[in-house]
Amino acid sequence: MRPFRRRLLCRRESDAGERHNLLRMTRKGREVLEDFSERANEQVKQMLRALSPGDQRKLVMAMNTIKEVLGAGERKGPFVIRGPQSGDLGWIVHRHGVLYAQELGCNEHLDGLVAGMAAEFIKRFDPKKEHCRVAERNGEAVGSVLLRRQSEEVAQLSLLLVEPFARGRGIGRQLVEESTRFARRAGYKKITVWTSKDLAAARRIYEGAGYRLVHEEAQHSFGRDLVGQTWELQL
Repeated sequence: MRPFRRRLLCRRESDAGERHNLLRMTRKGREVLEDFSERANEQVKQMLRALSPGDQRKLVMAMNTIKEVLGAGERKGPFVIRGPQSGDLGWIVHRHGVLYAQELGCNEHLDGLVAGMAAEFIKRFDPKKEHCRVAERNGEAVGSVLLRRQSEEVAQLSLLLVEPFARGRGIGRQLVEESTRFARRAGYKKITVWTSKDLAAARRIYEGAGYRLVHEEAQHSFGRDLVGQTWELQL
């Protein structure tokens, strides 16, 4: 065999018997392996340098997804919920457009709606009555929610989102709970939220938090037929 002829590996009989052999890498074998690893690492670096920052982020997300799927233990990794930082609202608009197109078949009209909500939130932001929360894991945004003032006594929950690879950890539930605590401190009497009947995971979160369905209506929005629902939580 070539590894033996090139003196990369050596073999000796195991104490378990003549049918068992132990293989060990020689010093020359270790040197060859180290050289191969260095050249492989350099090739990977060159490939990454050729990618744009956006493509690098996509690659990292794809690798994270593979890691999440293959490593069940990683599904319980820690995450934090924090206030907004520069770029977060742009990320919220972008991810809503991408995910709702992929999962529900929505068109660009949804992008326009979400972008308008984000712009209005920034323009009229009142830190005593409104908030934005972002879930982050390993320095990467994985979820979001906004709580906006509708009136002195009513707040509106909106733009709840959790990345597919981060679902199943209770992130959406904690984002909603954080918003409920804020709403109570802000003196609201009620929180209202609009969602689509298709979003079963979101509806389960609202139901678990004590929200009640108060209105349901079939409509054509964002390029598709859907059933819009309004849920309310009395505080």
